[in-house]
Amino acid sequence: MAAYLAALGLLFSGTLRELGACARKDLYSHLPLIPAISAWLIYRRRGQVFSLRQPAAGLSVALLLGGAAAGVAALAGARSAADPAAFLSLKVFSLVTLLLAGVTWIFGATVWRTAAFPLGFLYFLLPLPARWHEAAVTLLQRMTAPAAQALFLLTGTPVFREGQLLCVPGLNLQVAAECSGIHSTLVLAITALLAGHLLLRRWWSRALLAAVTIPLGVLRNALRIVAIALLTIHVDPAIIHGPLHRRGGPVFFVLSLALLLAMLLGLRKLEQRAVERRAAAPSGAGPAAGQGGGV
Repeated sequence: MAAYLAALGLLFSGTLRELGACARKDLYSHLPLIPAISAWLIYRRRGQVFSLRQPAAGLSVALLLGGAAAGVAALAGARSAADPAAFLSLKVFSLVTLLLAGVTWIFGATVWRTAAFPLGFLYFLLPLPARWHEAAVTLLQRMTAPAAQALFLLTGTPVFREGQLLCVPGLNLQVAAECSGIHSTLVLAITALLAGHLLLRRWWSRALLAAVTIPLGVLRNALRIVAIALLTIHVDPAIIHGPLHRRGGPVFFVLSLALLLAMLLGLRKLEQRAVERRAAAPSGAGPAAGQGGGV
């Protein structure tokens, strides 16, 4: 496995350098954590992951062909600079898929039954193609503007909205792309998936926790806009140009993280109650069933 990793590192050395440069951008500052988290998840269950080795030649070959095809497609399109992020995403997809092909070949199919989540988690290393990024930003903008309008109305502040423009007394606000909070929403979604994998048992609980990250992201953006606007109007007009506006994202991210934690605890309680109800319920082979059979 070490030799295979070294070979992949040499083959994709340029891709790894590009990915390192991408990680220095705000949108992808979380990338170095992805392989570290995946390795930790596998290490904590290493006794189960590597206990049995069942051959999986078919799956290994399928992954190998998929990774090779993605690499060839990336090389074929690399001459065009239309969307560098899309080509980098293809190359990273090829790297991760070839890595999984080697893991499957060396350790067998058992790793997919015991470590499917940490192995699939590596695909979060893929940068978003420009079209996907723009579509996500536009969607968050369009959802944030009416949410902020509703919060203004809840506070009793008169507001007029036209598209992404919000007009309140003494202040006009444009929900720009920078206000979409796409990085915070992406990190929140990754956090929800990881927390669900570690702390929840039912698939629907995990899916619900992951799905709620988008409404939480929109609510966080709307709260940030409304808070900054009201502070600017009622406290200090300089706040609109101050650090709370420019670098206050982490403060509101912590708030959305707290709401996510509250929902996680609620789902855990629901699961525990379901387990307790099943444990307290009588078994199917009770006296009534026996009497029915005797009759």
